[in-house]
Amino acid sequence: MARKPLLYLGSTGLGENLIATPAMRFLAQEYEITLLIPSKQAPAFEGLSFLARILPHDMNFVWPIGNLNISDAWADKILNAVGSQGFFTSHFMSKHAPSVRSNKRLASFQALPEYKVFLNGDSARTFVQRAGWQDRTIWPDMRLSVGGPKSALDQSDFIVISQGSHEALRRLPLPAIARIFYAVKAKLGRYHFIIHGDKEVHGLKDIGAEIMPHDCSQDSLRALMAMMRKNPALLIAPDTGTSHLANAYGLRQIMLETRERLEHRTSPVYLPINWVFRHSAPACNQDCTARALFNTYGAAIFDVRPKVVETKYDQLACKESRVAPCVEYSDSQLAELADMAVELLKVKIPEDCKRIVLCQN
Repeated sequence: MARKPLLYLGSTGLGENLIATPAMRFLAQEYEITLLIPSKQAPAFEGLSFLARILPHDMNFVWPIGNLNISDAWADKILNAVGSQGFFTSHFMSKHAPSVRSNKRLASFQALPEYKVFLNGDSARTFVQRAGWQDRTIWPDMRLSVGGPKSALDQSDFIVISQGSHEALRRLPLPAIARIFYAVKAKLGRYHFIIHGDKEVHGLKDIGAEIMPHDCSQDSLRALMAMMRKNPALLIAPDTGTSHLANAYGLRQIMLETRERLEHRTSPVYLPINWVFRHSAPACNQDCTARALFNTYGAAIFDVRPKVVETKYDQLACKESRVAPCVEYSDSQLAELADMAVELLKVKIPEDCKRIVLCQN
């Protein structure tokens, strides 16, 4: 039986699209998937057998809700790839559906049935489980997929500290990166250290670590993937696309919890090697408030400053300074983080995690 054509609208975030790969694999049993994805993310999805094709694009996302502004020219490209009688879905369906509906050329596309739609990246497991409930003889594989060449088999003797996102609430300030580096290196001095981040990390070139800058291009993503294929011993990073890419490669990592709780951000298969460092007492004393605001307004809290923010949360430090206190750490917290790194390095990586890169192509 021929599979039905499906347009999958990727998100702006690499991590969100990686989280959705189990759902895409599951859907590929019934649908021929065309993935519409930002060009800079394309290398992470090249060669995945469950995707019929990738359409890398440089269209603008309309903020704060993240809709795509699909031009007529791009609508024609989509029609050429998928046909006029296709289906569409997204892991941000409630936000992205208007992207398709707003272009008359795509009016014939049908949204997937509700049981096959999850509303956001955090609900990827729910999405697959709901679909799986329709046929209990099929149980989904919850590991993430990543394209490109396969990983090395042996663990390397280096540790990566990643700056994080462009969003202030998930981005380590340079002083925090330096302090994390010194604290962990004091306990694990035999390891080589790489600091990964945007061009700003050049400011840390004298601290004794290798600097790996990125510019959000395909080339910098390929360089990051090549580094991860060498199997670093450990990644320390906020919750970003880099951390989810590390999951796809089956790497140990400490996720630095910042803007939201991370209990449900990781597929269960990675929990033995994906540990969360939770800020027990942020300097702002507004731990839950900051998360609630960000989850409601997103990055717009820094620019739009909705009335509710001004009237109810005047003292929200990260709103005023654009630096989140929850990514700055005390000496005692850094010591705890370094001890966590030592303990995690003792954990043997489960075969289920290591095998993931061997089943992609």
